[in-house]
Amino acid sequence: AKNTIELERLYFAKRIVRQLRQSSGIYGIRTLRLMLHSMDYNGDGMISSHALNGALTQMGIRLTEEQCRAMTSCLGTGEDDRVDYVILLSNCYRNWTKKREEVVAEIFDILSAKCEGRMLTVNALMAHFKPQALTPDLLPELEGDQSHSQSSAAFLKQWVDSIGGTDGVVTWLEFACHYLDLSVCFQTDAQFVTFVCHSWGKDADEWLAKQVFCHFAQPDSSDMLEIEDFREMLSSFGFDITKDEADVWFETLDEDRQGRVTLEQFISSKVLKARKMWDEFVTNEHHSASKQDMVNILQ
Repeated sequence: AKNTIELERLYFAKRIVRQLRQSSGIYGIRTLRLMLHSMDYNGDGMISSHALNGALTQMGIRLTEEQCRAMTSCLGTGEDDRVDYVILLSNCYRNWTKKREEVVAEIFDILSAKCEGRMLTVNALMAHFKPQALTPDLLPELEGDQSHSQSSAAFLKQWVDSIGGTDGVVTWLEFACHYLDLSVCFQTDAQFVTFVCHSWGKDADEWLAKQVFCHFAQPDSSDMLEIEDFREMLSSFGFDITKDEADVWFETLDEDRQGRVTLEQFISSKVLKARKMWDEFVTNEHHSASKQDMVNILQ
């Protein structure tokens, strides 16, 4: 019975996320969350089923009587008509991963470092935000030549409506919660990372390359990648190449012939981009690469 209820909760949450995404874009779940919090007068994570249904209706989601009963059944306590909206939200946020948190944390640190006393502010967010990251696909209300100004206005509204203090300072928790809300609309980590990086003018491939480098580098030389680690990394990417081919690739990157590749060399090599280009350049029947193939890929 417990597993059945959990599945019903997950199914209901996925349905809500899907409909919010279609009607309100990536800010839909955030708007709903803030609305539900404002209805939680006791601060216990519980509101009436009528209030939850009303909030969903206001967001453009109309439930049938049968669906309302099912909602109360899977989210309620069984003692009254109150439902646990925190359970609903927690099921919506199930796709949050360590990688998503890492990219959000790094962007927060980068932005904070640009501010006096490392205190991130709404003004700083607006100064560095790239409105072109928000597209009509992500935010249906955007249209025409005014889309960038509309994007900026929509982005600013999210912070004005949600930050706790009156001094305009954005805390790590507020920043993380913002992206926790947006995360539900991105199915894969790669899509989410690309969106976050694009929002702040960062190269997603470069960020991923840095993460990969740090993962495979030895703890005592985290700023260097040795040839054995390089081979292991290529293998994890799914490159079907021989040891000799991997060594040729490594030598191409190791310009100073130190037997190690630095983080700077690794990032500038666009190795992750090369992974996507492998099939384009390596077309022989043996699917093996010559030194010239490797040079072409890395150009």
